[in-house]
Amino acid sequence: MSLKKINHSIQIIFYILLTKKLYLIKTPQNYISLVEYLNLNKVINDKSKIVVGYTSSDSARQIEKLHSSEIGLSNKIVFLKDGLNETFFSIILKIFKIIKFNKRKCIVGDKKYFLFKILYQNSLEVIFLDDGLNLLVFKENFQVKDYKLFSYFNLNNKRVIKNNFNFLKTKVKNNLISDNEIWLLGTPASTFSILDNNVYSSLIKKFAEKYKDKKIFFFPHRDEKFNETNLSKNIIVQSKLVEPIEIYASKQKTMPFLVAGFYTTALHILSIILDKKKIAFMNINFNTNLIDSNKLKERYNLTNLKQQYNLVKIILEENSIQNFF
Repeated sequence: MSLKKINHSIQIIFYILLTKKLYLIKTPQNYISLVEYLNLNKVINDKSKIVVGYTSSDSARQIEKLHSSEIGLSNKIVFLKDGLNETFFSIILKIFKIIKFNKRKCIVGDKKYFLFKILYQNSLEVIFLDDGLNLLVFKENFQVKDYKLFSYFNLNNKRVIKNNFNFLKTKVKNNLISDNEIWLLGTPASTFSILDNNVYSSLIKKFAEKYKDKKIFFFPHRDEKFNETNLSKNIIVQSKLVEPIEIYASKQKTMPFLVAGFYTTALHILSIILDKKKIAFMNINFNTNLIDSNKLKERYNLTNLKQQYNLVKIILEENSIQNFF
């Protein structure tokens, strides 16, 4: 490791341990939620650093793109990946946390992430941001003085602060709808063995057949390894986006008449940000009994996934998002 990296790592560690307020994120969606929370609470001229946990290269690129965009925050952003590797960093944090450098406030993007857990435990106040489906199966298995959930879901929890994306709504530019175009949002489910590849391909084929007279623009998920062979002729595969689909959609002057996806919270978010009266949203619902929870827990430490998928389906239905089947 170079001296520059060692110096960078030491600075990060001392900042994280000594500061009384921490912003901890791990995904592009975390960043958007952080933007919304700070704008909702009129937090300006804030010098707190945004600390990004160890994440995929594509996620890191999207976060960097967001930070330099029109909605980007003025706070300095720090990527842990630019310093020590994850194992060494966690060991150092555990050693120093024995001294108990407790925080006044933490805004946390991934409640379950082990590095963040070390940091927000025993804080006076914690704000948990939405991170995919995690807040849908929220469990109070931590020690903090007080906490709130900043969520775009209608959670049955008295600690919820509702995220209506009021700031992002001000950035929406589209007012035209194309009756000939559809967006289909991909999923990493088959990449992570949550969904069989053949089943995934079959679902896409059936969808394309139903809308065979329309142009279907397919947007692969940032963590998806997508096979473009044997696709229907009306499917046009887009390059992986350098920004979240919600931000990309807000910039478009013309939108499709239909946006579809696979149990994705992006459908819910897009339905909040965009005009549901003009755009239809559809969940391509597959049989969640096909998910082998035991294998997923063993391979990826994914638990309650089937329950989370079923909860998403209910939430999408409650928000007038139709099912494909």
